[in-house]
Amino acid sequence: MARHQKGAGTGPRSGAGAASNDNGARYFIIIALLVLGVFAFFPLLGAGLTTNDDMILQLNAGKDLLTRALPWAKLNGRFHVFFQQILIKVPYLFESFAYYKTASLAPIALNVALLGIVVRQFTRSYYLSALTAAVFLSFLSNMWEHYLLTSFPFLYTTGINFLLLSLVFFHKNIEKQSRVYTVLSSVFFFLALLTYELFLTYLVLFLFLSVVYEGRGPGQGRAYGILRRMLPYLYPVALYLAAYFAFRYFFPSTYMGSKMGAFTIPRFLRVIYQFSVSSLPTYVYYHYQPYLSAYSGAFDGHRYSLIHIIRNARAEWAAKFIVLASLVFFILRARPPFSGLRSFLALGAVSAALFLMPPLLPAMTETYMSYVEKGLLAHTVTYFSYFGAVLFFASSVIYLNQLLSKNRVISFFYMLTVALGAGTIGMVTDYSNSAVSLSQSQSALKWRTFDYFLASEEFKAVPDGSVIYAPSLWQQIGFAAVYDAYWTDYISLRTGRNVIVTDRKEDMEAASSAGRPMYFLKYSQEKKDPNQFMVFSPITGLSRDGAAYSENAFLYTYSKYKRFLLFFMLDTERAGFTKVSIDNNLNVTANGFFAGVVDKTGNKEPFLKTVISGERINLDSVSLSNYTDFTGTDTAFKLVWGEGCNELEGDSTHNWRWSAPSCVLTFHNDTGGVMSATVEMKFATGYKEFSNMRIDSSLFSDNLKVNSEGVEYKRVVKVPPGRYAIRFSSDAPRVKAPLDPRVLVFKFINFKAI
Repeated sequence: MARHQKGAGTGPRSGAGAASNDNGARYFIIIALLVLGVFAFFPLLGAGLTTNDDMILQLNAGKDLLTRALPWAKLNGRFHVFFQQILIKVPYLFESFAYYKTASLAPIALNVALLGIVVRQFTRSYYLSALTAAVFLSFLSNMWEHYLLTSFPFLYTTGINFLLLSLVFFHKNIEKQSRVYTVLSSVFFFLALLTYELFLTYLVLFLFLSVVYEGRGPGQGRAYGILRRMLPYLYPVALYLAAYFAFRYFFPSTYMGSKMGAFTIPRFLRVIYQFSVSSLPTYVYYHYQPYLSAYSGAFDGHRYSLIHIIRNARAEWAAKFIVLASLVFFILRARPPFSGLRSFLALGAVSAALFLMPPLLPAMTETYMSYVEKGLLAHTVTYFSYFGAVLFFASSVIYLNQLLSKNRVISFFYMLTVALGAGTIGMVTDYSNSAVSLSQSQSALKWRTFDYFLASEEFKAVPDGSVIYAPSLWQQIGFAAVYDAYWTDYISLRTGRNVIVTDRKEDMEAASSAGRPMYFLKYSQEKKDPNQFMVFSPITGLSRDGAAYSENAFLYTYSKYKRFLLFFMLDTERAGFTKVSIDNNLNVTANGFFAGVVDKTGNKEPFLKTVISGERINLDSVSLSNYTDFTGTDTAFKLVWGEGCNELEGDSTHNWRWSAPSCVLTFHNDTGGVMSATVEMKFATGYKEFSNMRIDSSLFSDNLKVNSEGVEYKRVVKVPPGRYAIRFSSDAPRVKAPLDPRVLVFKFINFKAI
């Protein structure tokens, strides 16, 4: 590590041209780093809560500090939980996903910036600083195991920023010899301790730096000088430990994650190895096979092959490859000087400490020893170890570049190989990150969909004290598991309502015996695409096999597809045909099975509702598909809007369908007998003047006077077997709609056929 000597860490420069070249180089590096930052953080924007711990923290973020902190501190035996609770609340201060992601990702971006500043200060090498930041952003792997990219937002990454700021002011004090910098460095180190006891191990880092930078003063020994530099950090450590053990004395921890376990050297070393090595680049690629196989975007699925990755690379991966490889080659081509072998060994020692120290304390506890034995790949401390891996890679690359610089041919091929190798590692990282980030985004959609449901009129009508049977809500992706009462607590937090959500049939039996209102809720999602639906209904009975059924159900779709195939079973023993109504449109189905296409392409709302009515609907059987080429062979009776009729607009409570001067509605009756349907609607034109409306069929005809105020219409239609058409026509003028290419003359409002 560089001593503070004039000109150390810089090459020969002279004149305005050199200054201009330096500025141009720095602009290029800054722009490249910003681009790499976009590539690193953009895939994370869709991820929400990823661990049970995060979900508990979010639920309790709105509680009073003492209400939550004191029991939690007693359980953990950690007095600093009170300070943690302040930081934990930050991402949840506002009900905004954009704010949540900003509070989650901004501290990580600051981690990168402060790491670059610290490396620049202590090595006096701008290029090493830039390469460290570039590697950090480009090799940063996403994972599920409580990894700090998406779990524990703000808390621990802010603790890292406290540590880095402490190092920044440590170095400032070396340069300026100011008591202010000493105090600031000490305070930030103490704040880091209050976020996580793990930072106690970083006292070794300050000791190492004190040894490196302490010179002999007049009449002072080296040991005294080292001690003098260490005192600002020994004081907060002593204060922290005194408070820690005093609190632990009065409140012994019952949490095995903060207590010594059945300690053995092999178990201890295994945790250190596992939680540190999982921070290395491409580790996720080789150890996340289930996620890569399930969420790979490649047409032929996941394959362990670089050719496979290149063949299926996205445009942004290729762009990142070019930017990263160009930046690495540019930095090495500048031949940044290195102070020599001693500096390289010093950086190697710091890198090793940063890599191995974070897992030390967790490795002593039973919880983490057992976690690793059960196959846990990483944890929060893995992100800490990543700093050491990044620093070692960057410093090794630049040091070897200096050693090989005397041979121009070898040096060129070395620079080219490292640049291409870095770009390749970055692309492999992108490949694994795409699958993990997709799985996290899919998981987050459950919460977004559920929030839409809580805002629905149907949920608002649920009486307090009701029980909702919703086993599908407990299906999880990754580590996003929820505890038994989670959804009950979630509803209470979001709405203030007392509604019990359960996945146990025993709870439903108890609710039935107590006469409490019972409801069924189902959540389902496509594997890789952001398409999901929910089914909600009061439970009116149970079938012989225990399945819930009802005569009415609400289907909510949250999807980019507004046209879908709906199908479900009816738990009816009646022979022949059964009436089914979809958004008040009558269908008759055979054999207790309904399948039909629902078209809501005219509705611009993101959360769409479809009303289903029928005899004993098997609620768990309600499902849908986005493949809509269904011919309707199983539907014995249905309505088809044909020539002149436009698509349905609005929602299930208020909707309309515009028409040309004439429109044909055809009843398809394949039941073999005459079917009765009650048709009701409201007709309206676009003008206040009355126009003539005529309704013609083979069995009846009607004449109406219609204007923009609308006219109600109702008729019982006897539909014979086969195809039965009704034509609606109007002599009203065409509605003036310059931006709409359709011919709009009159419209059907809230059409129903039951």
